[in-house]
Amino acid sequence: MKSAPFLALVAALANAVFFVPRVPDAAEPVVSLPGADKIGHVLIFAFTTWAFARLLTLQDQGVLTWSSTPTQGAHERGRAHLGTVFGVVQVRRLLALIAVLILWGVAVEVIQAFMPARSADVTDALADASGIALGVGALWVELALAGHYRMRRDAR
Repeated sequence: MKSAPFLALVAALANAVFFVPRVPDAAEPVVSLPGADKIGHVLIFAFTTWAFARLLTLQDQGVLTWSSTPTQGAHERGRAHLGTVFGVVQVRRLLALIAVLILWGVAVEVIQAFMPARSADVTDALADASGIALGVGALWVELALAGHYRMRRDAR
């Protein structure tokens, strides 16, 4: 988990580079893959969601170290958690992160509506939301793999 702050910083920088307005006189690439912009939105938001979720929502900061320590219970101290496999994710923080990232994606599109040579696009916001879902899914897969590895290791 020591890499979580670094990953969050990289995600923030990736957002800044991808979404900060480009220099108006800079030429757009002549050849572009169809849908490359949408793929960029999905990947940036997926990485941002995954990185910040690791940093902000994991209750047990050592859960991804794949050590042999058991994970905490699903309903410890009255806090809502995601199931038994994902019991280390703090749901309120995750939902807050998702809300902030959705607002960020919408804000970027609204700001672009008022900029020369840029335009707002609803499909970009939908691509952002898809990236958020992909990032949450990636975190769950990572947690499941860590839990599976831990259970197999403890069974030996």
